[in-house]
Amino acid sequence: MNEHVETLPTVDVPALNRMSLWAVALTCLVMLHGCMLAPHPDLPQETLPPLDQSALGAAGGIDPRSWWIQFHDPVLNHLVDEALRNNLSLAEARQRLQQSRRELGSADLRYLPELHFQTQNVTSASGIDTFVQFGFDSTWELDIFGRKDSTLQLARGTQLSQISRQQAAEVSVIGDVVRGYLELRTAEQQLQVLDHLAKLDQHWLSQLQRQQSLGLVTTQAIHQAAEQNAHAQLSRSVWDTQKMQSAWRLALLIGKLQPDPAWLITPTVAVQSELPLPPLPLSLLRSRPEIRQAEANIMQTAGELGLAKADLYPSLTLGFGYFFSSNETRNVTFYGELNSAPTFGPVIDIPLFDWGRRKRHEEAMKAALQADLLAYRQSVRSAYVEVQSDLIALQGRSDILKQQQSLLQGTSQSLQDETRKLALGLSSPLQLMRIQHDQDEQQLQLAEARTRYDIAYIALFKSLGGAALPQETRS
Repeated sequence: MNEHVETLPTVDVPALNRMSLWAVALTCLVMLHGCMLAPHPDLPQETLPPLDQSALGAAGGIDPRSWWIQFHDPVLNHLVDEALRNNLSLAEARQRLQQSRRELGSADLRYLPELHFQTQNVTSASGIDTFVQFGFDSTWELDIFGRKDSTLQLARGTQLSQISRQQAAEVSVIGDVVRGYLELRTAEQQLQVLDHLAKLDQHWLSQLQRQQSLGLVTTQAIHQAAEQNAHAQLSRSVWDTQKMQSAWRLALLIGKLQPDPAWLITPTVAVQSELPLPPLPLSLLRSRPEIRQAEANIMQTAGELGLAKADLYPSLTLGFGYFFSSNETRNVTFYGELNSAPTFGPVIDIPLFDWGRRKRHEEAMKAALQADLLAYRQSVRSAYVEVQSDLIALQGRSDILKQQQSLLQGTSQSLQDETRKLALGLSSPLQLMRIQHDQDEQQLQLAEARTRYDIAYIALFKSLGGAALPQETRS
């Protein structure tokens, strides 16, 4: 229960004494305001060892904020730029951020003087006379116990929360665009290899059928070749489905209703064996959306704690008004009898019987602030472990990619040797086709290994929060 006490000055105090009283009161207010400012807790500092990327190496001169450029694909760069402009989820996140900025700009307006003009009709208790009242009413809530500072801190925390959500949306959209594009290109490459493999299997089947007519191969060999050809056709259908699905997902990400036909044409882009990796300092983790969200939670809780502390003490509002009243029943004209009266005085809201509830709320906010500080530390540690895990995964995928490339090179060398033997009459066409078939199979496996390596590369920069996307890009 709150007790509202409104007092009007009635004692005539000498001017000097009044000035002294005002000076003392002002000094007390300033001291109280300084003691009751909202808490601004320092973020916990975690001592973490450097990120271990020694096995992968680090290439200088690479900007980690535009990591997708390392694929050296102009079509991919254009798609990322188009997604940043036209993706609806990003547009929504930007509007949410604009909303929080507007709310931050008006968060402290309640602590400025307010002026209202009011009109009302009042009927006397006897029901005989009717009065018309109008006038001005001004109020000013004084910021004594840090309510304004706490309100602003709460609004800043809300804005930082929206910034982290926008950044998380950007990181997710960019990662999905890059992955969707690479999966689309992988599907196209797989389809090319499978088409060549199908032609090779068909030719192989024809050779076996010709040799069967001569009694050189069995029927079981024919069935095995036909089964192998059917399996290649089935794989082609699967990859063709994945290609179209990737194209439609990519269209949605860049704000289009259908895929661009140009996407379905396999480009002639030079594929690197390994992508360059820029140096990854620990400072990149601080810009991770989850860590910024944890920081925003601390700011919001600190603002709520400041308001809870301020609610333990009285609030003081200065009020001034000037009202006019006219008796509409007894006056023939509106200006026949017009009464006016000024009002001035403070309004003091003192917590009495609910002070215990407010105190418990303050203690609850203190516990919540400590919990948010612990959550911040956990988010930093989790981010560090996730990045280290992604570095290990990238190293593993890099090793597999190198092994697949080595196997393909060995098979290619065997194919060249077998071609020379066939020209000299030392080998058969079936043996040559068997090596060609193995080469196509290894190309399929290499493309799959390459895609998994690229996905691990994308996951690393997503775990880094987009590698600290610049502020100008977010805005």
